[in-house]
Amino acid sequence: MIEKNKALEEKCAELEQLLEEEKEKAVFYQRIAEKTGTRCLREVDRLSHIISEKEKAEEAYRQSEERFKILFDYAPDAYYINDLKGNFIDGNKAAENITGYKREELIGKSFLKLKLLSKDQLPRAAKALAKNILGKSTGPGEFTLHKKDGTSVPVEIRTHPVKFKGKKVHVLGIARDITERKKSEAEKAKLMLTLMRQEKLASLGEMAAGIAHNLNNALSGFGNIDLIEPNNAEEAEYLADMIETYKNCANIVQRTLKLARDTKSEKTLDDIELYLKESFKTAGDFFPKKTSVKLIYESEKIQPFYASHYELTEAFLNIIKNGIEHTSVKGDGEVKVKLFKPENNYHCCIEIKDTGEGIAPENMDKLFNPFFTTKEPGLGTGLGLSTAYKTVQDQGGEITVESEPGKGATFRIYLPRGDDRK
Repeated sequence: MIEKNKALEEKCAELEQLLEEEKEKAVFYQRIAEKTGTRCLREVDRLSHIISEKEKAEEAYRQSEERFKILFDYAPDAYYINDLKGNFIDGNKAAENITGYKREELIGKSFLKLKLLSKDQLPRAAKALAKNILGKSTGPGEFTLHKKDGTSVPVEIRTHPVKFKGKKVHVLGIARDITERKKSEAEKAKLMLTLMRQEKLASLGEMAAGIAHNLNNALSGFGNIDLIEPNNAEEAEYLADMIETYKNCANIVQRTLKLARDTKSEKTLDDIELYLKESFKTAGDFFPKKTSVKLIYESEKIQPFYASHYELTEAFLNIIKNGIEHTSVKGDGEVKVKLFKPENNYHCCIEIKDTGEGIAPENMDKLFNPFFTTKEPGLGTGLGLSTAYKTVQDQGGEITVESEPGKGATFRIYLPRGDDRK
């Protein structure tokens, strides 16, 4: 019995020892679990932070792409992207407008395939692309784009080689419509040319005035030539030719002096129709047998007004004669003279319309220049229209001209009321 109790005690002691060991193991594992759990939580927190930062970066990148897309699509200049073979990859709305093609029509095609450039421009475009392949930018270079609808637009193009996602190289092109700039440059050039012409004419006027003054003095000695009594028919014919030559020379001198000097004759209160009819009749008498041109006259009642009517008579005559001469070149036709009240603020308008050969476009700007004429040498002085122009200007009026080659010309003289003698 005693031995059994002893064995039992030993067994209980052994069990207690095992229990203590298990307790120690439990505490050990509990500590490990606590430490491992904390680490897991920390790792979870770290991963959560990384994910959050990544999401923020992706959102910022997405917003950046959206902003870039807006800037790209709505840029005022045409932005386009092409590969190193010249094929379009993308383009903005301005690129659609400047070419006339939709984006989907551009993508995958080249300038050459779309025929946006004429053949003579292709070598320059190829040279620019070659520079892009070498990593160089080009421009600005001027080209003329031929749009889908067949119209043309002048552009200034710059190109830049760029990398996408840090790897593949494409070309970013920027095309700017320079239509308005071209117009401005053309107007500036035209203005400069006009100023140069005016300076040239001013110098010519001074020279012409001096020459005309000397000629006028020389011609004064022939003033009484018509008082000479011829002895026979031959002398009479010769004398008549001399008188006619003298009158023509004197007329040219007076016109030249008038153009060279800024003088205005006294204005009178008269009916303009009386003077217009006189010019019309004289022009008809001037070409009695030389032409089959039909002369037509129409008029409305215009109230008398102050003007240099005698000078206007000569101006009307010069323009009517000019119309008859250019119409007679075609063999027949008509010259229509019309007096009426215009819809603008001028008091009256004298329209002289012919069905002649018309005026060449390149001559329109110099039509009223002194000494300009399309006639053969010796057949005209080029003073008729220029004198008429200055006369109308002196009255405070203006002359307009409309013409097409082969379809005649229409001159309109607009005159103000002129309520006083100034």
